[in-house]
Amino acid sequence: MGRVVLIEAWPRRPSDGATVPFRVIGGAPIRADYFGVQWLPALATLPRFETRLGFDGRVFGAGAVNSVGDISVALGSTALDAYLEYLWANAAVTIKEGNTDDADGAFVTTWTGRAATAKAANKRMIITLADPAEELRRPVLTSRYAGSGDLEGPADLKGELKYKGWGVCENVPTRLIDPAYNIWQANDGAVTFGAIRDGGVAFSSVSNVADLAALRAAVIAAGAVVTCNALGLIRPWTAPKYKLTADITVGSATTAADIAQAIVTARSTLTFASGTVAAFNALNSAAISVFIDDERTVAEALDQIFAGIGAWWKLNASGQIELGRWEFGGGAQTFEAEVADIARVDILAPTYRRQVGYRRNYAPLSDGEIAAAILSGDISDIGAFAPIALVNDAGCTITGNVVVATGATGAWGVAAVHSVNAYAGGVFVEFMPAQADKQFMVGLSVTPTTDNSYASINFAIFCAATGDLQVYEGGVQKYSSSTYVAGDVLAVTFDNVNVRYWKNGVVIYTSAQPPAVGAKLYLDSAFLSLNGKVTILGFGPYTANDVYGRPPSQVLLGLTEIHETFSRYASVSDIPWTFTGSGELSLVSSTDSGGKALRCGNNSGNDHVQGICNQWLDYSPEDLYMVSFDIEIEAVSSGVMYFGVKGEDVDGNNIISDAGTYHYQAGIAEVESSTGRFKYIGYIRGLAAAGGSTGYEAGAPDNPRPMKTGVVRIKPMFIVNYSAAAGQIKAHEVRLRKVVDATPLYRGNWSSATTYYINDAVDYQDRRFMALIKNTNVAPPASESSSATWLYIGKQPAEAGATRNDIYNQTSDPGAVANGSYWYSSSTKLLKRRESGAWVTVGNAFDNTNSLTDGANLGGTATWSGVSGTGKPEDYSTRNDIYNQTSDPGAVANGSYWYSSSTKLLKRRESGAWVTVGNAFDNTNSLTDGANLGGTATWSGVSGTGKPTDYATRNDFYNQTSDPGAVANGSYWYSSSTKLLKQRLSGAWVTAASYNTGALADKNTVGNADVDDDAISTPKVQDGAGAIVAAAYTSGSITTSSDSVWSVAQQVTVTDSTAEIISISFTFHAINLGGGWTKNSVRVRRNLGGVDTYVWGGSAGKPFIIDNDGMAVSGGCTDTVAAGDDPTYYVEFKKYTGYTGSTLSVSERHMVAIEDKFA
Repeated sequence: MGRVVLIEAWPRRPSDGATVPFRVIGGAPIRADYFGVQWLPALATLPRFETRLGFDGRVFGAGAVNSVGDISVALGSTALDAYLEYLWANAAVTIKEGNTDDADGAFVTTWTGRAATAKAANKRMIITLADPAEELRRPVLTSRYAGSGDLEGPADLKGELKYKGWGVCENVPTRLIDPAYNIWQANDGAVTFGAIRDGGVAFSSVSNVADLAALRAAVIAAGAVVTCNALGLIRPWTAPKYKLTADITVGSATTAADIAQAIVTARSTLTFASGTVAAFNALNSAAISVFIDDERTVAEALDQIFAGIGAWWKLNASGQIELGRWEFGGGAQTFEAEVADIARVDILAPTYRRQVGYRRNYAPLSDGEIAAAILSGDISDIGAFAPIALVNDAGCTITGNVVVATGATGAWGVAAVHSVNAYAGGVFVEFMPAQADKQFMVGLSVTPTTDNSYASINFAIFCAATGDLQVYEGGVQKYSSSTYVAGDVLAVTFDNVNVRYWKNGVVIYTSAQPPAVGAKLYLDSAFLSLNGKVTILGFGPYTANDVYGRPPSQVLLGLTEIHETFSRYASVSDIPWTFTGSGELSLVSSTDSGGKALRCGNNSGNDHVQGICNQWLDYSPEDLYMVSFDIEIEAVSSGVMYFGVKGEDVDGNNIISDAGTYHYQAGIAEVESSTGRFKYIGYIRGLAAAGGSTGYEAGAPDNPRPMKTGVVRIKPMFIVNYSAAAGQIKAHEVRLRKVVDATPLYRGNWSSATTYYINDAVDYQDRRFMALIKNTNVAPPASESSSATWLYIGKQPAEAGATRNDIYNQTSDPGAVANGSYWYSSSTKLLKRRESGAWVTVGNAFDNTNSLTDGANLGGTATWSGVSGTGKPEDYSTRNDIYNQTSDPGAVANGSYWYSSSTKLLKRRESGAWVTVGNAFDNTNSLTDGANLGGTATWSGVSGTGKPTDYATRNDFYNQTSDPGAVANGSYWYSSSTKLLKQRLSGAWVTAASYNTGALADKNTVGNADVDDDAISTPKVQDGAGAIVAAAYTSGSITTSSDSVWSVAQQVTVTDSTAEIISISFTFHAINLGGGWTKNSVRVRRNLGGVDTYVWGGSAGKPFIIDNDGMAVSGGCTDTVAAGDDPTYYVEFKKYTGYTGSTLSVSERHMVAIEDKFA
C-alpha cells in the first residue's frame, strides 16, 4: 500500500478567462482515477513547507509562518505543455493525501492556498505557490487624521495614525483633535473610560455624553472631565498642564487569544483553526491589553501579544492560525504524518537574565510631565501592586504596603509582620528600605508564626544600621559582602529550584540550601530598630508566564549598577566580557562571595590581558559614579595595571581620554611589585573637551574626574600585566555604580544677579553647567570644563540661546536694521542677512538659470570648471537646437538636430550640411539596399551579427491537407492528414519528416518484438520522448533466511548511454514464509566499471515491514552517467538481524530503465 498525493489547481484559460482544472498525481500510484476523474501521473517533486518556531535570545515566544516550496510537474505530453500558457496568478491550489486503495472520502486535504506563477525549466513546469502570510504583513492601523477638523483633527495632525487599543489599556496617551474646544482623543472608536489623569493626577469627576456636539456644548465643573465613550473623546475642564492620559477598556475581547482574533479578523480574511482560540483561553485566561500607535503589522502585533506570555502562533498548511504555549518537561514525543523532518537550527546559551513587566503603562511620564502633587507624595505610594494582606504580629503599624516598627525596643522578637497568604512552587518578596540606619530583616518563611524574631525566617535579607547588607537563613549568617542605601530595591526569590537574593536587579547571593520543590512560603519579617520603615513592593507567586516573574521593579527603576564577582559562570567563555591579549584566563576557587575569581596570566611569557564588560550604564554627566576593582597580585611582575571605564558615543564608538585609550579614574600604571590584595577606586562626574584632564585618577568623591565630551555610556574595564609582561593577577570583584543621582533644575542663562544652589543648571557661553555648591553667583568656566563651583554637563541646547531675528519680505532695502535681521526681496529672489551693518547674501529662490549672473564668464569661456559643485556640464558643452518636422529646417546652426517623421531619419548639421546619425526604422522596407543584397544575396557586405547566411532564401510554409501545387522551390508543406512534412525541390515534393512512426510503412513488422534497422532510416521519435533502454521481468521466487544479507531481486543494464537522465523503477512482491511479520530493507545499486554507487535508499536501504500476507514493494529514482557508459542497476533486498526462523521470498520481479536518448 503506497501513499498518493493529488494536486488540483484552477488556472485561467487565456482565451475566455474561465477557470479550468489542472490535476496531477504523484507518490506511488497504481491507479489514477480518484474523485470520479483522471489525474495525470506527472508530479515530479512535492512542495516543501517549512515552519520555524524559535527563541531569539531576547523575547521568549514568537510567531511562525510556513515558507512554501514549489510544485514540479514533468512535461512530456501536449496536454501538460498547454497549461504553461494559462494564467496562474492567484489560482486556487489544493493538495490531498491518501493511500493508493483508499476511498475518496479517506483522502485528507493537507494544504490549501494560491499559486503565484508557473514557468518551464529543465523539461518541467514549476508552479510557485503564493506566500500564505501576505495578509499578515498589512499594518494593523489604517485610519489617519485628514486634518479637516471635527473628528479628523486640525491640519497639523494630517496624515497621522489614529491610535487604537484592545482590552484594558492603562495610562494611554491622548491627541488634541479640537483645540478650540479642548477635546482630546484616546482611541479610534468606542471605549469605556476609567481614570483620566493630568500629569499623573486623576480628575475628580468623570461623566459621559452621547456625541461630539454634546461634548462641545457641555458645561464642565472645575476639576472635572466629560467624555464621549462612543468616540473615545475627552474634554477636561481646562487645558491640561502636563501630559493627559487615560485608562480605557476597548471591546469585549480581553484575553490574548480573543484580542489576536479580533485584530486578524479586522485586517485579513484569515481564520483561526477550529477550537484553537477556546483551547488557548483555557491555557491562559488572564486579561491583557494591546495599544498600537505605530505602523506595526498584524504579524508584529501577534508577536507582541504571544511573546509576552511565553506562547506561540503559527500559520498552518491550511492557511489557518494555530495558537499554543511552550511547555517544558519530559513525556512522549508526538509526530504528525505530514511532517517530513524537524530540525534544530540554532543553539542558544541559557538565559542570563529576564525582565517581566506588570500591566503596561502606555505613556510613562518624564520628570517634566509629572504633576507636583505626585512628586511631593510619599515614595512608598508608587508601585504596580495592589495592597498585600499583612498580619501585625507585634509592634508595627501597617499602612497599605508600608510597614513601620513603631513598637520596636532594640531587642529582637517584639516587632514583626507576616503575610496572610503563602505560595507554593515559586514565590518572591520585594521591598525597599526608607533609610539606611535601622536594623530589620525581611524574607520568606515556612512557618512565620513560630516566633517574632529573625531565627524563624528561613531566607532573609538583613539591613544593618551601618548600611551593610547581609543574608541570614534560619538565624545563621550566610553572606555579608554588600551594602545598601535608602531606596535600593531588594528581593528574595524562590523559583521552585533556587533561592536567590537580589539588589537592584543583580543577584548578590544564591542559597546553598534551598527548600524542597513545591515548598509553601510566607512573607516574614522582624524589626530591631524603633521606627524602622520599609515598603513591601511586591509579594506573590514566581512563575514563568504571569505578571510577577523576577522582581518587576527592576524594569521600572532601570540599571544603576554593574556588580561582577565572576561567580555565576561555568567557564571563561560564559563571562559577558570581551577579553583580549595573550594571557591565560581561568576561573579559580575563592573564599569570597560566590566562591570564584578570574585569574589573568600564569606568570610565564606574555600574560597581558585586557577586559571590557559587555554591559554598560547610561552616563548622565550631572550624576556621580564610582568604579572599583578588588584585585589580588599573586606574583611579582614588571608589568603595570590600568583600571577605569570605557566611554562610548551613541554609535558605540570608543571615546579616548586625555590619559590614553580609555578613562582610568581608578588607576593608571599601577605597579605589580608586591603580592597581596588591593582595591582600586575611582569617581567620575561631568564632561570635558580635549585638554580637560579626562581619564586620570580620581580616588575621592569630592574630586571626580570627567569623561570626554561625547560619552553617553560607560563600561568597566581593566588592563593587567601591561605591556607583554609575565604576571599573575586574580580579579575578585568589579563594580560600577551611580552614587549620586542629581537631576539638574534648569534656571535659564547665568546671571551675576542670581544666587544659585546645588543642582541648579544654567547656560553660559553656549555651554550648560550645574552648580556644585549652594549660595553661589560665580561665573561658570569659559570652556568645556568643570570648576569647584560648576560642573560642565554638555553643550547648550540650540534653542536655549536662540535669538529673535526680524524678517523683512519687501522689494526695497529695509535700511539700517538690527544685525541678524533677514531681508528677502521678491524682485531679486535673494535672501540676505544683516551683518556688521551691511547686507550679506545667504540664499536665493532662483528657479531658472536666467536669474544667475555669469560670475564664472561661462558665456565667454564655457569653462564649467570655474563653477563649484557637482552635476555641471563638461567644459565647452553647447546647446543644440532640435527640429521635428518633415521639411528641411534650412541653414540652421551647426550642431542642430533634425528628425523627419516622413523619412524616419535623424540628422545633424555639420559644416553647413545634414549628416544622417540615426533612424527610427521599424521595417526593412525603410532600408536601401546599399549592399546590393537583392542582386548578390551576399550578406558579408553587411556589418553586425545575427545576419543570414549568404544566399539564404525565404521559404514559404503551407499547413493544409491539399497539395499547394506548383509553388516556389524551397517551400514547405505540412499535411495534417498524412502527418508528413515535405519540401519543394526541382518542381516536386520530397518528404522531409514525419510526426511519428505511425506515418511510416512497416517494412519489417514494427509491431513485432524485433525491429529491423531498415524500418526507420532516420530517427523519427519526437524530441523529448523517453526510450526504454533496459527492462527485466521474472516471475520466479527468490528466498532468503539469512539475516542482514543483501540479495539481488532483479537487474538491468543500460548500454551506450547518452548522458541524459535515466529513470529507474522497480516492483516486486514480498512475503514472509515464516509467518508473523519481519523488518526488511530495499535499495538500488549502480555498478559502473566495478564501482558501486547507491542511487536509491543509500547503502542501508529503505526499510519495509511485511507480514505473512505479503505486500507489493515499489520504488524509483533517476540517475545520470557519462555518454557511452554501460551501467548496471540492481534492486537488492535483505532481512534484518533478529528475525530468526523467518524466510523472506520475493517474486514477480520487474525493473525498467528509461533514458531520454533522443533529446
